[in-house]
Amino acid sequence: MARSVKVRWRELPYRRPAEGEEPQWRESVCILEAHADEPNTSMDNFSDLKKMIAKASGILQDANRIEIDSVFSVCNCQPHPSNCAYKEKFEGRRFAVEKGTRIGHVSIFENIPNPADGYPDRRITVENVREGYATGVFAVLVEQEGHR
Repeated sequence: MARSVKVRWRELPYRRPAEGEEPQWRESVCILEAHADEPNTSMDNFSDLKKMIAKASGILQDANRIEIDSVFSVCNCQPHPSNCAYKEKFEGRRFAVEKGTRIGHVSIFENIPNPADGYPDRRITVENVREGYATGVFAVLVEQEGHR
């Protein structure tokens, strides 16, 4: 099953930008191929995403000038998004980020749409990650687990 992801990215300039002149962040929705979830080929997903963004823009010639900040799964459950198990209760999100138990840290939880009797509707996946590393850990977790 192919799945959609929302990518936050920016184009790196050819020259060093002046003080306070940073390239703006953009967002694009890309569709990953079915092989993106396979362990041996999923390592190429970031380079595949850069190529897709460069091709879709029509202007960018060099995919290596694209810097990816984060990758979030877009709910595209089969057979139709209206049947998504995460849509009602969790706004289409399988994972959620909340403040951690330590100062300056966050924890990532996995939402569970149909918990068994007596079990909570979410469980902790990664606990107490520094806030600076949270987006990277979150992107890797979403990329590895997907929205399936």
